[in-house]
Amino acid sequence: MKISRSAVYAVYGLVYLSWKKGGALCTISEIAEYWQMPSDLMAKVFQQLARAGIVASKRGINGGFYLLKEPKNVSLFEIIEAIDGTFQKDDCILRSDSCSIDHSCRFKEEWHAVVTSFYELLRRNTLEEIARIEGRRKSLDTARQNR
Repeated sequence: MKISRSAVYAVYGLVYLSWKKGGALCTISEIAEYWQMPSDLMAKVFQQLARAGIVASKRGINGGFYLLKEPKNVSLFEIIEAIDGTFQKDDCILRSDSCSIDHSCRFKEEWHAVVTSFYELLRRNTLEEIARIEGRRKSLDTARQNR
């Protein structure tokens, strides 16, 4: 089980959207520019998020993306799964595929416990919490720059 770069971009993109109050629309280029990430990849990520029902878009000159759910109702697990697909309990964190040697793996029980704990952590943590943490970090960085 690996979390892709695209899933990380999704989290950052959604953090930016969650900072916008009242369902304000944001363009892909605005989001990508803020985080200094490639806009073409961010566009693909947001298409996947739209298919998953996390965001929607409005076309036109004043168009953009907006959140369909309150940030407190979007788990990190949901975001990552929307981009990387369904997690499997037997996904190996040492390799990029499912465990094919589970009967002889010395680490199976330990890894299973680690993976289960990690999934639960992703389910418990919401976009709202991550946005708040990132917002504090952003405030601290601004304060440091203004010294």
